[in-house]
Amino acid sequence: MARGWLVVTGMSIVAGCALLTWSLWDPGQNGAAQATVLALPVGVLSLAVSMVSGWLAWRALQPVTAPDQVVRDLARAVRDDRQRFLDQALGVTWQTRPAHVTFTDPGLGSVPAAIESLLLNWQNVDGGEAGSIDDVADLYLRQPGGRLVVLGTPGAGKTVLLSRLVVDLIDRLGTLPADDLPVEVKVPVWLSLPACDLGDVQGVSSDRLAERLKAWISARLVEDYDLPPAAAAALVDGHRLLPVLDGLDEMDPVPTTDGSARTTRLRALAVLRALNASRIPVVLACRHLDYRTISQTPGQPAGSPPVLTDARHVMLQPLQAKDIIGYLTDRFHGPDGRLRARWQPLADALAQGEPLMQVLANPWQLFLAVTTYTQENSDPGDLLTMTPDQAEAHLLANLITAVVEHNDTAVARGWTAGDVQRWLTTIADHQHRTSIERGMSLTEIRVPELWLICGRRYPRWIPALIPAAGCLVFAGLTWTTGDLIYRVFSAALLTFGGVGFYFAFDAATPLNRLDWSVVHTSRGRRSIRNHLAAGVAAGMRFFPRYYFLLLPAVVLMAARGFTLLGHGRAFVAALLLIPLARFGPTYATALTGAVWRDTEMDRDSRAAAALIREASRPGDTLFVWGYRPEIYVYARLSAASMFLDSQPLTGVPADRYLTQSAPVEQEEDPRKNRAELAGTRPTIVAITAVAAGNPRLDIAQYPDLRAWFAQYRQVARTHNTVIYRRQ
Repeated sequence: MARGWLVVTGMSIVAGCALLTWSLWDPGQNGAAQATVLALPVGVLSLAVSMVSGWLAWRALQPVTAPDQVVRDLARAVRDDRQRFLDQALGVTWQTRPAHVTFTDPGLGSVPAAIESLLLNWQNVDGGEAGSIDDVADLYLRQPGGRLVVLGTPGAGKTVLLSRLVVDLIDRLGTLPADDLPVEVKVPVWLSLPACDLGDVQGVSSDRLAERLKAWISARLVEDYDLPPAAAAALVDGHRLLPVLDGLDEMDPVPTTDGSARTTRLRALAVLRALNASRIPVVLACRHLDYRTISQTPGQPAGSPPVLTDARHVMLQPLQAKDIIGYLTDRFHGPDGRLRARWQPLADALAQGEPLMQVLANPWQLFLAVTTYTQENSDPGDLLTMTPDQAEAHLLANLITAVVEHNDTAVARGWTAGDVQRWLTTIADHQHRTSIERGMSLTEIRVPELWLICGRRYPRWIPALIPAAGCLVFAGLTWTTGDLIYRVFSAALLTFGGVGFYFAFDAATPLNRLDWSVVHTSRGRRSIRNHLAAGVAAGMRFFPRYYFLLLPAVVLMAARGFTLLGHGRAFVAALLLIPLARFGPTYATALTGAVWRDTEMDRDSRAAAALIREASRPGDTLFVWGYRPEIYVYARLSAASMFLDSQPLTGVPADRYLTQSAPVEQEEDPRKNRAELAGTRPTIVAITAVAAGNPRLDIAQYPDLRAWFAQYRQVARTHNTVIYRRQ
């Protein structure tokens, strides 16, 4: 991606330089003029090389964060991410306590016979209980190779178990010395395997797949945790990470109804091959039936183990009645600490082994029940009147309604359950279509590609054509003027439009998410402040026009606030009528082609330049008194002195001449400059309307220039400019 951007930008710069050189080149010019034309591309290319060199030098001079500090910062970020997931997954904001999920070694009969024979190759199979979610970290730390596979049915709690493992392992890092972490300490990093793409895996060696997997892990550290690429690569190459890989069963397309896709689990098998080749410590989660399907995928290299080797395998067990009742009591208890009365009939039925037990024994189904019947006026006893299949369908059908009703964001924005269900259905249809057409995972939502929901071409054509067409129109209009400055501007517009058009159709171009959380951190606020300060410092002074630097950030924040207003958006939109009434007429005037006051000065400069060209002869020179140096360009005459406007002659800056006549620097400096001007002999002098704005800055008010100016007589004038020629 970065390499493609550099190539396109470099080619655009070269093409722009070639176009400008071709348009300005005149074989009849003398050697000096031709050298001047050739200096333009040389200067632009030199500037580009200098900028790249400066950027590389800046990168080299950046302080390198100590590896231990990088490890701790990453661990803190990973823990915060997994803790947020646990809070959301368990549906609570107080201290979370997951249901008491237990796991065992896969005993005889607990998995299909085909996988039992595979497991027997490297571990004892006794079916005994191995532990629970509370001591999963202890179980992992007892594994000599640091390799663990968590198997289970859909909704059994694999992701919650892995997240709890990550949190517990990172918490133990906090007990280690702060100044020097042992090199064997590894940071557990949760990663979603459906987003893993190892490219074309057919005929690729396992070692090559292992290198691709390492590169993918490094890329996720950069993307998800904002690590510098070099630091991410150093952590991966230095074996300072413990990849916790979730969703091996979700990497490949969903099996079709005829079962034809059940044997095409090449992406998942490629990950297993990469892990077996690298031998790194890893934690892996997969549905147990899919684990068998992956092991039976055809096309495996000879002698390649179809499962994760040298790993402890554990199987998540269904919840027991006492665990479910304990979880419900923890969530819905009265002042006396006992389960609330509305849940008691359900608890009694579970204790007696009612058929509903096989539904709520699944942690996912238990979560659905808790979410659906959170309200005090709801009756979870309704589930007792349903069959297990009816209960599952009922809980799933009411999930969106229950979540929307209790979500503050949904309530504030007026979202209904129907709205959310329609949106999710649209995304689900897109995911299903994409998984079939492109062989992608059904659960892998690629945000930069969600535009495909609207169709194949329309969303890409619109953002591509609008800026490209605008750039093309303005570039064409400015190019026809024939002025060098406008041709440079035209080339820049064409370059910008071409680059934008290329990336609009580049499917690999990611859409950068606007991370508003940056303003809540001291580092983020410092970065914003430094960038604004750098832009302001480029002008050396903070004049009012520099506030334009703040406009992009202010507009983004305003747009964000506008979307959060809800019903108040109509009032704010009505307020926008005020600037529309104030500034709308002037823009309407500009669109109709009439005289526009905002360009009046430029029109006068062009008119004055036309008169100057009529009054001039080859070899004539020009001096402009005032603050309109563009007249030199429009008139196409050489400057007679080093002074292109009045600022160094009066000591008054251009943006202050209307209200100030006292020099901002020592008077002796402007006096020396005026003496130098009096020693020049410009053929034509153009006096702009400085006197109209501030008569004290008129050229006639300076005694040391009166004798010099007396040599000139008026030959023409416009509304705001008087033109003189030397007698």
